[in-house]
Parts: sequence; C-alpha cells; structure tokens
Amino acid sequence: YSKIEEKIGIILKKEAEKSMDNALQEEINKSNVNCSNSKLPTICAIGDAQWSKRSYNQNYAANACCGCLIGSQSHKVMYLGVRNKSCYICNNKINKQHTCYKNWNKSSSEMESSIICEGFQNIKKRGAKISKFIADADANTYPLLRITCDWEIQKLACANHLARNIFLYVDNWRKGNKKVVKNYK
Repeated sequence: YSKIEEKIGIILKKEAEKSMDNALQEEINKSNVNCSNSKLPTICAIGDAQWSKRSYNQNYAANACCGCLIGSQSHKVMYLGVRNKSCYICNNKINKQHTCYKNWNKSSSEMESSIICEGFQNIKKRGAKISKFIADADANTYPLLRITCDWEIQKLACANHLARNIFLYVDNWRKGNKKVVKNYK
C-alpha cells in the first residue's frame, strides 16, 4: 500500500504543479497587467493559511500549516505551500524507509508568513509579481513581505476577516473588555 501511495503522491504533485502554472497564466491573462516599471506583469492575489490545530489567537503550537495564494481574477490556486514540524514515522522511531515531509523546525507562529513569502517568490520565478495582496490582518506576514520582496506591494484587507474582527471587538466591548477596543488601530 505504501508504494502505491508514494506513486500516487508523485502524480498528484505533478498535476497540482501543472494546475497552479495554468492558474497563474490565466490570472495574468485576465488581469489588467502592468509591465511599466518591471519586465514582469503584476497581479493581485488573495492569501491565507490554516493550521492543523485551532489557536484561538493565543496558543500557536500547531504541528502543520498549509497556505495558498489565489488569483483575484481567476479564483484559482496559483501557489500552495505546507509546513510540517513532525513526521509520525520519524517521531515513533519506526525503522521504515519513507518520504519524510518534515520541513519546519522554527516556531509555529512563523509558518504562515513563511509560506506566503515563499509563494510570492515562487510566483515571481514563474513569471509575475504580486503587487496587490488581499489578506487578513496577520501581524507577521505583510512586514516580512516588505523585507523579502524587492517590489512594492499594496495590502488590502479581506472583507470576511475585517467583518469578523469588528464583531469580535464589539463583542469584547459589550463584555466589558474595553482594553481590546482601545488598543485596536
């Protein structure tokens, strides 16, 4: 079963990469591309990540994180990245030849920004620059993008995350936690 799973995994990875290349090309074609200051077309992407474990904004101890960049015009995945802090086979000292997917040794809270920054660089290597980025109000990702990317990026707030955050702040205010609202900017 493991050998078949391995073969299917290789095929799925190749097909996913082809699909993401097609999605990027479709995004470039559908976008009103601007190549004035750069040789690469500029596009807009929507990005986010999800954890293997709920953090509730306080316990960032997930062992895995998956993030993606989606074209704002094509609505298709242009990049997908994964971070794994552990491997079941390695952790349990099972003496078995396997493909180990452990690829992260740093803090769990750094996974999302790492994936998104890697995605920006990956898309640049594949022929476009993301100049507009629609995302949540993650405190780490955008500042890291400004450091790692050598081009101007405009960050736009995601309406879903913005509405949820407004609800949370109003709810905290209602419950008497005025400190949360006071510190919100």
